[in-house]
Amino acid sequence: MTKFSVFVPVQEDWYPCFDIKYAGTINLVRVSLHDNSADKHHPCQMVTIWGADDFGMEKIFTGDDMINAMPTWQLVVQNPNLTQEWLTKLGFLSA
Repeated sequence: MTKFSVFVPVQEDWYPCFDIKYAGTINLVRVSLHDNSADKHHPCQMVTIWGADDFGMEKIFTGDDMINAMPTWQLVVQNPNLTQEWLTKLGFLSA
């Protein structure tokens, strides 16, 4: 179940980005927090970042680490210079 999902502006190509035409083109990615903590077999929470097609990055939180999913989502959506390199340093993997 997706708990929160927002569009965040980016400067990089996410193969492709979502975009809006407003005073030029603004490139966007969707940043989502998924809550699967009620799943009896694979409880987890995930933060995912996706462009408009087949490129994305994700980080999965399990067990006691699930408490860090929401703060990580907030950190990502508030970053004014969201990059794939920065996400990799935070432990995100290409999906």
